[in-house]
Amino acid sequence: MLEAVSRAASTLLEVVAPVLLIAAAGYFFGRKRAVDLRSISAIAVYLLSPAITFNSLSSSTLPREEIGRIGLFVLLQMLTLGGLTLVPALLGRWERSKRNAYLLCVLFTNSGNFGLPLAQFAFGSAGLDIAVIFFAVQAMFGNTLAVFLASQSRLGAAGALRSVVGLPITYAVLLGAAVNLLGIHPPAMIQKAVQTVAGAAVPIMLLLLGIQLARVQGLSDIRGAVAASVLRLGVAPLIAAVTAQVLGLRGLVQSVAILQASMPTAVSAALWAIEFDTRPSFVTSTVLLSTLVSIGTLTVLLVLLRT
Repeated sequence: MLEAVSRAASTLLEVVAPVLLIAAAGYFFGRKRAVDLRSISAIAVYLLSPAITFNSLSSSTLPREEIGRIGLFVLLQMLTLGGLTLVPALLGRWERSKRNAYLLCVLFTNSGNFGLPLAQFAFGSAGLDIAVIFFAVQAMFGNTLAVFLASQSRLGAAGALRSVVGLPITYAVLLGAAVNLLGIHPPAMIQKAVQTVAGAAVPIMLLLLGIQLARVQGLSDIRGAVAASVLRLGVAPLIAAVTAQVLGLRGLVQSVAILQASMPTAVSAALWAIEFDTRPSFVTSTVLLSTLVSIGTLTVLLVLLRT
């Protein structure tokens, strides 16, 4: 018992606490200063995320079959969690906005701002490279489906597809994979520039998470937020563990995949919900609640994954 408590305390102090301190700095900065959140988010979306994605994919030494399994892992996670959310929605005949708000909360994890730094602190640069692949795949799925769910009545599938086509991370994934598969070596000046920007991605994205959370107001619809958080933080890790075994993920790849699948609800889910008025108070409440509770759940999970 004492050994387990000691491991949990060590994990909290060495892995989780540094992440929380940087996010907290962003949070208090966002509370004290009038920050242009849209501009900072644009830097993360259009520069930092593509740079770290291209850098990791182009230089990844993971076998191609392993990268394919990670992509399939992300897809199966979303399908399974989506099914578990849709069953009560269909049986209870939920209205579209309620159903889609729950899907936004359950399907989309904070695998970028929160997941990447946590993977790096817990498993080093090798863990970060694996986490980036998870993040890139989810970003391609997520930006399509999240926009569609949040704006189903206004944009439809065609509008969602256009949003993904316009995101640089889509091309970063394609270019990074092509460079890796073809064995191409980019010019040194390009490689160094991309590596420098990629190196700035993790701390800036973590500060951005804190700034984004500073904009989230108090909790509302507590019962709904708790239900969605239980699915995101309690059920999702169990599904991830089973899915990883079924797909044959092992070692560090398995640990990082399960960790990334167990992140709290993505802040971007709240941004889409606010943008398209898809029960924004419920979604933002779930983001805040799941992020706070995840401090405990992720600490326990990391202890299990690192033993």
